[in-house]
Amino acid sequence: MDIRGISVVSVQVNDMERARHFYEHVLGLAEPYAYREDWAEYELPGSHFALYRSRSRATPTQLPASGGQRFCFEVGDIAAAHKELTKAGVDIHFGPKEEHGYHLLEFEDIDGNPIRLIQYEG
Repeated sequence: MDIRGISVVSVQVNDMERARHFYEHVLGLAEPYAYREDWAEYELPGSHFALYRSRSRATPTQLPASGGQRFCFEVGDIAAAHKELTKAGVDIHFGPKEEHGYHLLEFEDIDGNPIRLIQYEG
């Protein structure tokens, strides 16, 4: 097996329009390049990120448990991202904090999915 990287990360959401608003207007993703009522896929450098809604609307207990999945969006200025998120009323779990060669910040989207931002040093 020759795994070359991660192609698509997808996250389950309850309300596609609310989720799109959060990811596009709070986090600043561009409009999705692929969109259906139950799928929105965004093109990022080197990968794709998607939101999906189950055809039978998920209840909060059917969404992934907080802490079960983790993914990071890489940013160029984590301090500026922290300021923008705070201004938008996003509850920050921790950070930005310095780790081993990077800075990390964690928060949740509107469905409770944990999201991390990472800024690598250098």
